[in-house]
Amino acid sequence: MLFYILSVQKQYTDLTKDFFNPDHVYQIRGLETPLFCDQVGMLTRLMGVTHAGLGFVDMTDPKANSFVFEYNVAPGYVLKPIDFFRPRTVFNESTQIYDFIWDLQVAVIVTDFINSSKCAWETQVVVASGVSGKILNAWQHDYAEWYARTFPYYTIFEMWFEDNHERFDDLHGNQCHDFKWWGMQHLQNTYQVQFNGKEIHRDYMWNRLTRGLQTPKRLNATDKADNLFIKEFYDKFNKKAENLSDEEFISQFRAGKLFMNGAHQSEFVNMLQHDYYHVVTQEKIIWDFETKTHVVPGTD
Repeated sequence: MLFYILSVQKQYTDLTKDFFNPDHVYQIRGLETPLFCDQVGMLTRLMGVTHAGLGFVDMTDPKANSFVFEYNVAPGYVLKPIDFFRPRTVFNESTQIYDFIWDLQVAVIVTDFINSSKCAWETQVVVASGVSGKILNAWQHDYAEWYARTFPYYTIFEMWFEDNHERFDDLHGNQCHDFKWWGMQHLQNTYQVQFNGKEIHRDYMWNRLTRGLQTPKRLNATDKADNLFIKEFYDKFNKKAENLSDEEFISQFRAGKLFMNGAHQSEFVNMLQHDYYHVVTQEKIIWDFETKTHVVPGTD
């Protein structure tokens, strides 16, 4: 397989090329930096919420390029945190219902440099060493390419019951920490890569459900009544949120203020695994973040 020699600090979303020298061995690093660091880094540092990736350092030739694989906003896209949480709605004349278009452009991105400066990869932990470039090229094609195809949308929040942290209907989100941890698990399970047993962080983000009081209802986006309901919910959400600064949006989102529907009721619509779910409650809607420490490569 051809090894492509890359210039320093370039980004790529074409994963069909081989990035690793098949005759070299690499060190693998777990990477973290504050989420939305360039936009609201002071706030997310206080919250302890991070963006994650995987780093690969050439151990055979220290002068060769290192690589970062991450699931992130596509190069050139101007990020607004609100774009993670609402689609654009466009009326389709053919179907006579609304299309929900998630403009947030995400991709599996490869960068040929591990930047350790502020708001770059501030935390780096070595989790494996001596992994062959041949294995990493195969992993890149059967895992990273698969992830990019399977998850075109970035879904941060899952729905968990607060009593035992059970996922509602076993519905999983997909975000940068999932990409990192599933990627390490794939390296172990498929290619028998041996990890060193170090502990690193994994962030979980979910809407807190009270068992027996809050049961999400799946909405059918192709049904006219459900379709209009989804559209009207996001219209109300946009009206409340679109003029907020990034810091105000993050703070009010987490506090549940953007989901209040009258004095004694809250509701939200969440997109998970390509379906939309509606929750209405007499309680305040709580969005939780939790950082857990796992021994790599962990279990999902």
